[in-house]
Amino acid sequence: MRALCPHIKSMEQHRFSKSRGAKILNYFLITVGTAMLAGAIVLIDYGHSYYLTPVTSRFRSPVHPQLKPGGRIGHKLGIAGSAMLVILLVYSVRKRAKWMKNKGSLSLWLQFHIFLGVAGPILITFHSAFKLRGIVGISYWSMMLVALSGLVGRYLYAQIPRAISGKEKQTEEIADELQAINNRLAEVLSPASLEKVQKIATFKESKNISAVRSLVTTLSDDIRWWGRKRELQKILSSEPSIGQSERSEIYELARSREVYSRHIALLRGSQELFKYWHILHIPLAQTMYLTMIIHIIVAVKMGYF
Repeated sequence: MRALCPHIKSMEQHRFSKSRGAKILNYFLITVGTAMLAGAIVLIDYGHSYYLTPVTSRFRSPVHPQLKPGGRIGHKLGIAGSAMLVILLVYSVRKRAKWMKNKGSLSLWLQFHIFLGVAGPILITFHSAFKLRGIVGISYWSMMLVALSGLVGRYLYAQIPRAISGKEKQTEEIADELQAINNRLAEVLSPASLEKVQKIATFKESKNISAVRSLVTTLSDDIRWWGRKRELQKILSSEPSIGQSERSEIYELARSREVYSRHIALLRGSQELFKYWHILHIPLAQTMYLTMIIHIIVAVKMGYF
């Protein structure tokens, strides 16, 4: 196969240049995540009977001094979980502070932010010993809403194409990249196969649809892609000259072509959805941190720690 066309080549070079940092972060997150999963399994095995015991009877359990929210284990879990929720705010600083503009890739910061936003609530869930009443319950469920909202926001964020700097791309930039992909597919496929691939890897929805319809359409389009990939496999199987590594590239190009055409059609709707999400997410996060602070102050004043 011939070399990648210049535009795609520059994209590949960027991926390669940041791959080392991405690999280091991935190894770190996998290691920490695996350790947390192992710890959760141990805690469930160690304290499952305690967690299932009614709150009024837990003080009789031999593991109560360790697993209660203020216990030797429960207290440490609360500190670690709360620290994670505080640290994830660094992502917001990275996005807004000029002095942190060049401190690592924004996408890697976001990946770390999401990990903390999932890991922190898990630790705090065990810290609470599944006792969720009063201010603790308000703090906990506001935290869970923030975590769920964050996952939705990550999906919406991915629907808005961005440059290396994190700045949103304009329609013209996306169209240029789409044309580069079309050119590359024309280089590696026969005319008959190219026509079939282009038909499969094209987003057919009209432009300027509502924000809600944009979300529904995006979700359904992502789900339908798995069926389209099987169609691609049938098409490529009729091209005996194409090897396995080349097929992988064509799959990626076809998927990128479909996503880029979707970005062009739904860019305005995606931007509008992300704006609405931001309006909802920030008050939820503020509520979470406020109730967390109140909970900590009350716990200290009451002598629970």
